[in-house]
Amino acid sequence: MEFRKIDNPEIHIGFFAKASDFSDKLIDLTPPKYQISSMVINKMITHGDIIQTNEDVEIKFLQLNQHNNIVTFSIEEKSNIDHGNKKIIMSTDHIDIRTIIYLVNKEQDNLFALSHQNLFTRFDKGNIQVYQLPDNFDLSANIKDIYDKLPTPAYKVVPDSTTQSYEMVSRAPRIHSNNNLNIDFDKWRLPIIQSELITNNSHQNNLSLAYERTIIIQIQSNTILDQIVSGLIAKHPEKTILLQFDIATKKRRLAYGRHEDLLSAGQTRWIVVGHGDYQGNGKVSQFAQHSPKAVANGLQWLKNDLAIKQTPNKIVLMGCELAEGTAKEDFAFNMTQLLNKNAFDADIIAYTNDLFIDSHGKRIGYINNESDESQPARIYKKTYRYHHATDSITINGKPVILSLLNDLQADKVSFERFITDNQQLLIPLFSAPSGELNIDLIKKIAYDQRAYDLFKNAINEPDYNNYEAFYNKIIDEMVNNGINEAPIWKTVNKNYINENKLNFSHNRNDKLNVIMRLTSDKENLTKAQLYAIFKPENTLIIQCDVKNNQSFIEYGDLPSLTLISNHSWTILDGNELSLLDPDTLSQSLLALRQKYPLKVPMEIKLFNDNGKIENTAIYDPQHLAARLCQKLAEKGLNSSVSISQPKSEFMSPDYELGIFLDDYHEQQKNTFQFDITTQKLMINGEPPIKALLLDIVTGKITLAEITAKNPAILLPSFADQQGKLDIKKLKQTIYDPLLSIKVNQYFAHGDYLAHDARLRWNALFIAQKSLPLSQQSAELSFLVGELQANPYAVRYLSDHSRYLLGQYFSLNNGELDTIYLMQALAHPEYVEFIQTQLQEFSGLKISKEFDGLSLKQALMKSSTWRQRVLDNIVSLTKSAQCSQSEATISAVSHGYYLHKINTNSLRIEQALGALYVIACQQGKQAQFIKILAYHQALLELSSKSDLSIQDQQFLTEFDAALSQLQDINYAPRIENQSLKSWLMQASDGAYYLQSGKHAFTVVIKRQADIFQYQLYDPKAGELVISNSKQKQAQKDFFRVFQTYLDRETRYRKENTARKVDLMIENMNGDYRFDIYELTLTHQAVEKTHLFWQFTPP
Repeated sequence: MEFRKIDNPEIHIGFFAKASDFSDKLIDLTPPKYQISSMVINKMITHGDIIQTNEDVEIKFLQLNQHNNIVTFSIEEKSNIDHGNKKIIMSTDHIDIRTIIYLVNKEQDNLFALSHQNLFTRFDKGNIQVYQLPDNFDLSANIKDIYDKLPTPAYKVVPDSTTQSYEMVSRAPRIHSNNNLNIDFDKWRLPIIQSELITNNSHQNNLSLAYERTIIIQIQSNTILDQIVSGLIAKHPEKTILLQFDIATKKRRLAYGRHEDLLSAGQTRWIVVGHGDYQGNGKVSQFAQHSPKAVANGLQWLKNDLAIKQTPNKIVLMGCELAEGTAKEDFAFNMTQLLNKNAFDADIIAYTNDLFIDSHGKRIGYINNESDESQPARIYKKTYRYHHATDSITINGKPVILSLLNDLQADKVSFERFITDNQQLLIPLFSAPSGELNIDLIKKIAYDQRAYDLFKNAINEPDYNNYEAFYNKIIDEMVNNGINEAPIWKTVNKNYINENKLNFSHNRNDKLNVIMRLTSDKENLTKAQLYAIFKPENTLIIQCDVKNNQSFIEYGDLPSLTLISNHSWTILDGNELSLLDPDTLSQSLLALRQKYPLKVPMEIKLFNDNGKIENTAIYDPQHLAARLCQKLAEKGLNSSVSISQPKSEFMSPDYELGIFLDDYHEQQKNTFQFDITTQKLMINGEPPIKALLLDIVTGKITLAEITAKNPAILLPSFADQQGKLDIKKLKQTIYDPLLSIKVNQYFAHGDYLAHDARLRWNALFIAQKSLPLSQQSAELSFLVGELQANPYAVRYLSDHSRYLLGQYFSLNNGELDTIYLMQALAHPEYVEFIQTQLQEFSGLKISKEFDGLSLKQALMKSSTWRQRVLDNIVSLTKSAQCSQSEATISAVSHGYYLHKINTNSLRIEQALGALYVIACQQGKQAQFIKILAYHQALLELSSKSDLSIQDQQFLTEFDAALSQLQDINYAPRIENQSLKSWLMQASDGAYYLQSGKHAFTVVIKRQADIFQYQLYDPKAGELVISNSKQKQAQKDFFRVFQTYLDRETRYRKENTARKVDLMIENMNGDYRFDIYELTLTHQAVEKTHLFWQFTPP
């Protein structure tokens, strides 16, 4: 391959052609409109998919920027002789996968020839421009900014000429109307021909006309038609004659041109102008409200009346849809037969779609009756020609039967209408020796491409009018080519699937996708084709006529595919899904397994395209999926049945649903499974009522929807004593967090299968006052936490939840105080304290002292240590905020330990204080904190469960170390000493400040000109005040300590100052303690040697 520099390369973009451009093909090759979701791109990026193009080039999607929809992909050419493996990184603003593949297939040589690493393609109104990007180009910016900064395109883009739409100078209305427009001939107006229009057209239409004259025959008049006639005259005014002719009254007049030109010799065409009226449903179309016979006879009369001897070479029927429909409906076809019986030998031109004519006489065709989009009229043009030798008519040069078959393939007519309306053409060609119409043979030719090709070749042979021989020949050709079975309806386009397949690197061959088309509609055919594109080698498509118990394999190699062990069935039925009978459908599916060697599928997928079906219908036991699942299970086909309902935009025929149909189904589906053993149906792995409740909670459906549309589904579980729906009970189930947990357990433990399931269900809603106190405490703790996250649920609490909350937040009569509860929920720190208190209580080994008490009474009696510890730590932290010196705090609480051994708490506090002093002297504060925290955690855990041997040994050694320190002799105390006075004269050292059964440890020292006053409270933690000025340090230490002691703590719902609780004497803002100086001997320090060897995890 020789590469050369391309100075001005051009990209010619050839889009998919329309069906009419493939008149020789049986199947419509028009793919759906380009609209592939970014979901597919993201999935391919995640899986690292590689797409192989037609020329050994691999495409790999790398990134999709969700901000500006720029997709980046690599193009790598493998083993190229000229330039080896070459890789290009491309980005584009168009996220359609197949368009990208099409571009790479078409332009890969030019792209690689650019010899540039980073390329960008911009799609702009059907055009493509390719840019060479600098290395630092920012593709994460806003798309408009990207466009503004793009360099000059490397490629000049030239759109394919067939894609250019015709630009109208002025637009005329459609030639279509169902109204009675036939007015009195005497009121018909003469055409108004503008001279400047003729002048303009003489330049625009400077083309040679094949006809020496054009005779326009206007057979109907109104403003629209008069404008059209004027435009036609203006196109070739010097060669045009206008006759206005009322067929009904046989009145005529020459409205434009000279009479002698009517009779001159030469090539002539007639253009007959009027409104066409195609009605379908087997009715013959009309032209200017006249039948084909009336118009044919009228034209014959006019020709004779004017003594025109020369028959026109062609007659153009300028009206809407006069070439549309079956042989019975088609106006032009019927008129061709009638004219040629009268020896009126002329080609007839007509159009299948609505028309309008611009001011220059150009004919434009609308794409359909509803759309304003248009194309040149030639796309919708049909030419009818009568052949005397064979007494037959061709359309566009081909036998009429081929044109009719093409209409059948394009879904313009139903098969039933095709048979009914085309009898005169079908009977000679497709009648068996018995005289009956061979319907199966027609289906083979209509829907099987191979059979169609054989038929097309045979009918184009000159002797096909020998119908008996022709029939036998076709039958023999079918047998010889193995075409034995007739399709039920139009088949998928195998060529389209195979040519557009995407070879993903992650595709596995361990799953057979069996697609069953239950209807002939175009949407399901399109879905089946697009579904197969991604896994063509693993796809089997079967037509299945449930009503008539017929089936036909239209795609896939059955013998090889059935070797795959894992099968999945997909049922496509369009809008008719809700009308299917589960009994009939299940019998059809079972019959398919008998006819074909299909294995029991893991899953049967249903797609509901009927957007009118309520979301709540799936919970109805009579739902199609539920009944189908049950029917199949009863016959031994125990597969899950899943169903999804696409959103409204997914139901548009232009939307490429099939491209990611499977992914969407997986995300949106509801799955049904019937357990033949328990005879219970499961929805999404849950009993139906639980699945319904989960969908309400997660927002898939609303409570209002289910109660308004399908309340009967809820009655078995939520009926009151009168048998009516108990809304209050239903809302409690949804909103009460504790009840929700119990409902989940009810289903998880299989209680719903028990013989007394009803009693167990009703028990969930009753207040259970006899539960163990530890369980009540745990449930209340959970409930408070959940209500803090969602206070709205307080409105819908069950009797049991209200009882539990009333144990803590109660009125005098014991009922729940909702105001008190809501106030507590508004303060996170209080909720945390309550939960901690309840959790600790629930973890304790409850002793006999709580027997007979309610939870409320037990909580008041236990008065756990956590409340004081929390208050102490918080108070210490807040007190430090009033210091002008540097203040540091470490929470080293050992309150639980002290609470558990309350009888000897003073000695324990002194021993802990001694350890703290040793830690300060030896720089081991961090280790001290870690050891105490681990010891604290083990003590709490020991009250709830058994400890390991290693943990038990740690506790034993810890107690031994403290016992050694408890025997230390301390220096004599200074009794009833003023704290303020003592601080003013205290020297460096360690001291105990004792009041009653509580002892604070104070360490005073000076380091590098910094004075430090350290306070250690075993039930709170450590406070360190540091300042370069001793008096300021003393002053701040006293202020912080004073604030700490003055703060109130809440104990048993009463607020008490800490100084009062600790029985500390207070006079005029000063405090008095018994103060001990702590002097630790070498021997005492050595006794703690083992303590520092502890290495907690």
